[in-house]
Amino acid sequence: MRIIICALLLSLLLPSSFASPSSPQSQWLTLTSRLQLNTPFGEIKISPSDYLYESRLLIDEAETVPPIIGYLNISYVFSTPGKQAVLVSIHTGEESCPTHYRWLLLKSESYVISPQFGSCSSHIRVDKRGKTLILQTPNPDSPEKTDEYQYDGQHLVKKIR
Repeated sequence: MRIIICALLLSLLLPSSFASPSSPQSQWLTLTSRLQLNTPFGEIKISPSDYLYESRLLIDEAETVPPIIGYLNISYVFSTPGKQAVLVSIHTGEESCPTHYRWLLLKSESYVISPQFGSCSSHIRVDKRGKTLILQTPNPDSPEKTDEYQYDGQHLVKKIR
């Protein structure tokens, strides 16, 4: 047992130059699946539906305005002073573009929902630069490029890198 643990620790400590090269696909995170989240600003949860693609996002048991409807998951959360940023993945059942996203920014007494965005991929990278939330997905037309969506709570900007 000690040998296995030591081998695992060594593999984690080896410099990346000794590791085998990773494929571009391995750099992308796969969506997580969370259906409920307690925040200092209220409880966010996904209300299930008998029909798979008609679940609804609720804040303290009330539907959001505008409504967020689909096969939903709470995919990522950032805590910042005075607010909570929640990334919601939305699967609509469409074959050509099944996955979209929205940011939900919660503050005391209010919230803001971003416009729907995404490049139809469930592979993501999420980051925050200052007050700007970043979501990156593979570009569907050029695998060597990345679609980057920047949201500052008011404006959503797409850049191709």
